[in-house]
Amino acid sequence: MVHAILDRHQGNLTSSRFKHFSQNLALGELEGWIEHVKEKNKRLDSLTLECFKSILDPNNQDLKPNFLPEVFSTFFSLDLTNYVLEHSTIYAFGESLKTLKLKKMDLQSETINGILKKCLGLEKFSLVQSTGFNVLEIKNPNLKFLELKWLTVEEINVYIEGLQAVVLDSLICPEKGLKMYSQNLNTFYSSYDPIVQIIYLRKKNLKTHEILENCSDLFVSSPPFIFILVINCD
Repeated sequence: MVHAILDRHQGNLTSSRFKHFSQNLALGELEGWIEHVKEKNKRLDSLTLECFKSILDPNNQDLKPNFLPEVFSTFFSLDLTNYVLEHSTIYAFGESLKTLKLKKMDLQSETINGILKKCLGLEKFSLVQSTGFNVLEIKNPNLKFLELKWLTVEEINVYIEGLQAVVLDSLICPEKGLKMYSQNLNTFYSSYDPIVQIIYLRKKNLKTHEILENCSDLFVSSPPFIFILVINCD
């Protein structure tokens, strides 16, 4: 049915979004849909994928996609939600990606760091509510925007001279674990939600003043500089 709908569409899509069930991964259907829409729409440059977890799969085994090598190599923008990515999936990514958002993902440190190394042309990167990794190494030279939200990590290293905007929200991280360096930062947004400490067994949220004290290299840029602090006490 999905293939029939895609075939009947007469326009030339520039973006596509698939929200699917986990069994579509097990049957290999999602990969087929992606290849089908790419072949039919040569101008397609933006893709959004979201998987609905099955209540019959408590261990997330059905959330593991079998993305083919270079399947995302033609896209400029990619948004993935609720997948378990193994290290072999790093070959699905390519240098053409400008925007990458990963939300509710399960992936190890070597996988996320491998993806970032593959996406050398990346300009905007968001990592939200994701687990499975302890260390983040973000050194993409072209990155301009970085968003890290609701993460539990031991260490985050960001070294990007051209980084312009940073959004940090509710990070569970040791005070000395976050290291950031940028000479061109002009926007810094920091917030935390106290409920995160309850969800993550009362582990300590990284506070804004701790970030500022340990990441003084963020503020070597010349004015104008926009600083935003938000504390959610609901």
